[in-house]
Amino acid sequence: MDFLLLVFLYLRLRRRHRGTNRRLEMRYLRDSLDPFDTDEFLFRRRYRMPQHLAIQLINEIKDYDTAGVYSWIPLHLKVLTTLNFLATGSYQRGIGDHFHIMVAQSTVSRCISYICQKITNHLRNKYICFPQNDSEKLQARRGFQEKFGIQNTLGAIDCTHVYIIAPPDSYRHLRTDYRNRKRAYSLNIEAVCNSDLIFTYINPRFPGSTHDSAIWAVTPLRNVMRNGYTHGENDWLIGDSGYPNEPWLMTPYPNTVEERHKMLYNRIHKRTRNVIERAFGVLKSVFRCVFKHRVLHYDPIRAAYIATTCFTLHNFLRINNIEFDYDDQEIDSDEDDEEYGVVRPHSDLLREGRRIRDEYALSLL
Repeated sequence: MDFLLLVFLYLRLRRRHRGTNRRLEMRYLRDSLDPFDTDEFLFRRRYRMPQHLAIQLINEIKDYDTAGVYSWIPLHLKVLTTLNFLATGSYQRGIGDHFHIMVAQSTVSRCISYICQKITNHLRNKYICFPQNDSEKLQARRGFQEKFGIQNTLGAIDCTHVYIIAPPDSYRHLRTDYRNRKRAYSLNIEAVCNSDLIFTYINPRFPGSTHDSAIWAVTPLRNVMRNGYTHGENDWLIGDSGYPNEPWLMTPYPNTVEERHKMLYNRIHKRTRNVIERAFGVLKSVFRCVFKHRVLHYDPIRAAYIATTCFTLHNFLRINNIEFDYDDQEIDSDEDDEEYGVVRPHSDLLREGRRIRDEYALSLL
C-alpha cells in the first residue's frame, strides 16, 4: 500500500513538473517574440489597426494601468490579445494558442475583461462625444448640410442588437427581457453618429426586448436635446419611424403621403438616416465579435463593456483616418423601425414636432 502511494505521489509530482516546465517554455518563447516584428498587412488584418496606432493605444491605456509590474503579462500583450478577440470574435483558447500570445484561455478572458474596462472607463468619453459647444454643433450641422442637404441636424439615431447567450435572471432584468423580436438574446444599443460615421453617443444598458422608443424615452440624451430646444435652439436628430416625432427628433412621413414637399422630405430624410446604418455596418465588419451572426458568450454587463470598447475603437480608427472596406450586405438590417410599440410622448410635443417637420418640408420646395 505504501509503495502504491509513493508511485502515485511520484507520478503526480512528475506531471506537475512537466506542466511547470511547459509553462516556463511557453513564457520564454512568448517573451522572446516581438508581436510588432511582423508584416504590416498581417498585423492590420489581425488587430484591425496599423502598428503605430496600436502603440498609441497602448500608451493611452498605460496611463490607467493599475496592474503594472505586478502582472506577468505585459500590457502590450493584453491589448493585442483583446484586439485580436474583438477583430475576429474567435474562441479564447484559439487566441491564446497564437504563437505571439501563448497564454491560457483563462488568461485571455482576464485580459479581455481588464482592457475593455480600461477603455470603457477612461477612453470612451474621449472618443465618443456629443456636440456640446456652438463650434462643435456648427461643425456637425455643416457636415450633414454639405453631404445630405439637410439643415439643423446634429446626428442620426438608431439602435442595433448585439447578440449574447441566454443570461441568468438578475436583480435588474429577467432572462426573457433579453429576448428580442427575433427570439434571440441580445442587448439593444442606442447610438448616434455624425455625417462622418463617427459615433457621438451610445447607450448599451438595455436588453433586447426594449423598443427603440422606450430607450429614447429615458435616455439622458433626450433631456439634452429637450433643454436645447427650451433655450431656443432649433437642432434635431434624424430617426426612423420607430421613434416619436418630437421637436428635437425628426422622423419620416408615412409612406402613403402624396404631397410633393412631404415626398421630398422623406427622400432627403432616408438618405440622411442611412448614415447610422452604414456606421453600424462598418463597426460590425471591422469588429466581428459584435457581427450579427456571432454571439458573445458573456453575461450582459461584460457584453456591454465589449460592445462599448468596439464603439470606442471604431471612433479611434476613424479619427485617425483609418478606413476599412465592407460589404453592403453587412449594413445593419435588424433595426426595429416599425411603429407598433412606439412609446408616445405628450400629445403637445407630437403636435409641435409635426408643425416643425411640416414647416421644414415646405421650405424644401
